[in-house]
Amino acid sequence: MPTYARFLEAVLDHIGEARPVVLGHSHGGMVVLELAIQNSHRLGGVIAYDTAPIYTDELWNEAARQMTAFAARWPDRPEAAAAARAWHASAGGQPRDDAAAEKKFLADVLPAYFADYRRASSLGCPPALDITWDPNRNNGIWSARTRLGEIDTPTLIICGDFDFVCPPRWSKEMCAAIRNSKLCELHDSGHFGHQEQSQDFVSAVLRFVRTRH
Repeated sequence: MPTYARFLEAVLDHIGEARPVVLGHSHGGMVVLELAIQNSHRLGGVIAYDTAPIYTDELWNEAARQMTAFAARWPDRPEAAAAARAWHASAGGQPRDDAAAEKKFLADVLPAYFADYRRASSLGCPPALDITWDPNRNNGIWSARTRLGEIDTPTLIICGDFDFVCPPRWSKEMCAAIRNSKLCELHDSGHFGHQEQSQDFVSAVLRFVRTRH
């Protein structure tokens, strides 16, 4: 995570914005949190979207519980049961060996990333999946729990109530630890609220950004 934070800071330096508002989603949210801890003065605002303050076994164990709950919520949907089987059979979020294996796994579990996959698939633009594979990514243990209090940058935390991989418990923990933070819950979304509740998501982001300029 510190390596990606350095990469992100280099991008910001290249862009030249003095105090940008940076949005990070999922793993990207962890990167943004790490940068905000290391160089809080560098950012004008942080948006931590469907993310968590840890990247440890605790994260994956909670995701496994949430995946089981997802399948139980849709007992009549074969794709829900298939997603749960794929997740539990492959040690969940742990990385695959190559890009093809990772893409196959993500395609299998994709329905779980939405509050209602069938509704999301009928929005006129069905979810499409592609990945960019970083063979050098080190998925070592990372935790910001004890350091969240060091973030003094205004922070917006957005989470979907039905996000199984980064469920709301992590967002609530972050909001309690980051003193200048606000929580926006998307009550009818999973991990991709920008698709399932796009208007609510965009409105929350714009309100926050406008307070920073």
